[in-house]
Amino acid sequence: SPTFLGRDVFAPGAARLALGTALDDIGTPFHTPIILRTPEATRDAQGDVHGEVIGIDRFGNILTNLVSRRALSIHVLGVTVPVGHTYTDVLPSSLVALVGSSGFIEVAARDASAAEVLPVKRGDSVVMRIAP
Repeated sequence: SPTFLGRDVFAPGAARLALGTALDDIGTPFHTPIILRTPEATRDAQGDVHGEVIGIDRFGNILTNLVSRRALSIHVLGVTVPVGHTYTDVLPSSLVALVGSSGFIEVAARDASAAEVLPVKRGDSVVMRIAP
């Protein structure tokens, strides 16, 4: 993933394994998972995909239910957000939409909180324009 999952999750786990920690001793077992269903996005007659905000992560990234590697732009609260591959595709404090570690499109602000730039809430509409 071009986002932080490798650095924040996998690298510390790999380091502990390399130091001899047993796999069963890494992390806390979780026995009662909750399965959440992600609402499906829909496509309109013009080809735009309509989805919604499904959450905001601890970094202030706006998580959506949109999935596409062909997205041209994302529209949230009347703001057009360019699509990039990594956070460094835009200037500091600028918004960028990218595929996050979950595989869904997320809206981020480089070195800032996208949720502070765009005061969205869970369930708010997002629209994705796709390359033909």
